[in-house]
Amino acid sequence: MKTMRNVTLKQLRVLAAVVRTGSVTGAAQQLNVSPPAVTLQMQLLQDHAGLPLVERNAAGTTATDAGAEILRAVDQIETILADCSAALAAISGTKTGMVSVGVISTAKYFAPRVLGAFLSRRAGGICRIFRARQNRGSSGSYLKKRTKKLFSVCFRTVFTPVA
Repeated sequence: MKTMRNVTLKQLRVLAAVVRTGSVTGAAQQLNVSPPAVTLQMQLLQDHAGLPLVERNAAGTTATDAGAEILRAVDQIETILADCSAALAAISGTKTGMVSVGVISTAKYFAPRVLGAFLSRRAGGICRIFRARQNRGSSGSYLKKRTKKLFSVCFRTVFTPVA
């Protein structure tokens, strides 16, 4: 079984560009490299995968099942890198930072709006919202220390506060 351990980000981005543009030449233009450089990176990636990653046909170059699986991983990697970049940008600014909030389950409906309004005034803010578990006992309900992560939201560019 082949391993993908030594695959490079450059190789993954080349595959995505070849499939997106439908050709090696189109990918080379998009990536500002030569077609032979694209071909070399594709060959190296295909050697790591041990399976054909693209098919050439009259419509252009399309991903095989193996190529489509790698493209799903590429999409996840690019998302993680974008999230990391946003977090680093928020950390590096003097007026930015991260807010982590624990809420009970019913607050998940209004907490994003409230926190979004707060963060919209602070460029680059990142918020992680957690749902705290409730325990109903003789002393009433209280929030346990353990929480369950509901979602992470970066409000930098996508949030518009509701008035």
